[in-house]
Amino acid sequence: MKYNFGIAMLQYKQKFEEIFSRDGLTRKIAEKFFPLMVLRPGEARQLFLHAKEIPDGGVYLEIGSWWGGSLICVHEATKLMGKTINLIAIEPRVKQELLRNTKSIPNLRLIKMESDYAADEIKDDSVDLAFLDGDHNYKQVARDILNYWSKIKMDGMLLGHDYTEKDKRFGVKKAADEMFKMELVKPEGSNRIFQVKKIQGQRKLQIPIERFLEKETKLKCDIIMPTYNRKIFLRRAIRSVLNQTSPSWELWICDDGSDFDSKKIVDEFRDKRIHFIQGPKLTAKERLDHSSSIPRNTLLTASSNEIIIYLDDDNYLWPRAVKGALRYFAQHPDRDIVYGKLTYSDKQIEKSRVPKEKREFRMFKQGRLDTGQVIHRRKCLDWTFKRWNAYWPPGAKVCGDFHFHHQLKLKYKLYPLEVYFANKYVHGRMHLKLSYRGKRGAKRRE
Repeated sequence: MKYNFGIAMLQYKQKFEEIFSRDGLTRKIAEKFFPLMVLRPGEARQLFLHAKEIPDGGVYLEIGSWWGGSLICVHEATKLMGKTINLIAIEPRVKQELLRNTKSIPNLRLIKMESDYAADEIKDDSVDLAFLDGDHNYKQVARDILNYWSKIKMDGMLLGHDYTEKDKRFGVKKAADEMFKMELVKPEGSNRIFQVKKIQGQRKLQIPIERFLEKETKLKCDIIMPTYNRKIFLRRAIRSVLNQTSPSWELWICDDGSDFDSKKIVDEFRDKRIHFIQGPKLTAKERLDHSSSIPRNTLLTASSNEIIIYLDDDNYLWPRAVKGALRYFAQHPDRDIVYGKLTYSDKQIEKSRVPKEKREFRMFKQGRLDTGQVIHRRKCLDWTFKRWNAYWPPGAKVCGDFHFHHQLKLKYKLYPLEVYFANKYVHGRMHLKLSYRGKRGAKRRE
């Protein structure tokens, strides 16, 4: 059933205007956000009252913003008190209405990521008021409470919406009661919001989050890395794999005839999950006719895990790349290919820059996504093997990734993974300007 966003404002005018006005929630203020909320009038009032208590310079965090009504509510409450605060909104599916409605709110940080991953972006003991109104699935609510409870300051407040047993679709009440081992308090005038104040002794909830994780630990990934004459970059790439927050990986490296002994570099790391295959040495003439797909095909034949990640020897993975990919595939068993967020860097630029996500998706339609940001299940290789009698096109001397991605898009749908996945090293400054929408490059192209 589609919710009527105007019903809260209608109820306000008919029943609550006089009472709410005593708290500063006048009709003029209510009209700014009531039509944008799925909260009932009493619930919106409770959020408004709690927001008034946020200290000057404090932090408000919410999970699930929809059209931005709750953000406007908090902003108006602190504005009424003459305070300036920082607002953080975690919303993986950002709508244009949200951007339009909140563009006038200062100090708003919008994190477009799933709440499981966005927790790493928030500092511990930094939030004064947190409001949970995201995915109401039992396990997701439990994970949100466990992930974000440590982010709340001492004497800070946690609110959660849809704390009810009447709607069987929601697991909010069951999860919250289990987390805090008691039935929680509902503020006066609201029968669907719970509130918990963080007091001394409750710094951490003594419940293992593993109980509520999806079963991504059963999944393992193979990281495929061909290498050729990149001694310095190779060490950095291997370290980025070793620094992953998930241990569920195996790294497969194939030397494609380098001029130095790359096995010595690999042996420095002494990790049983790292496998090395030495390719044949080639003459200069043989190198001209050599396909870059050959070492990848060698590694894919030797490996066996379900999830496959590609890493070029001059690139590196961000620390949560493997964990994010495995968790996504565990939560979405019907999806076979995803692409993570890709950053770019070169020698002159220290800070990595992130291209616009719309452009990333457009790049895949044209078969131009970077190899390092595409992750897929092993069964996808059956499709490409039918085409070439090999996993990657064996005859492609250059642009093998273009042909590989193009073949995949003929059969599979691509889904975005809201995780910073890999960093691409771009050789040459002009190449870098043409590869992403940096400020200077955008101006020149205009």
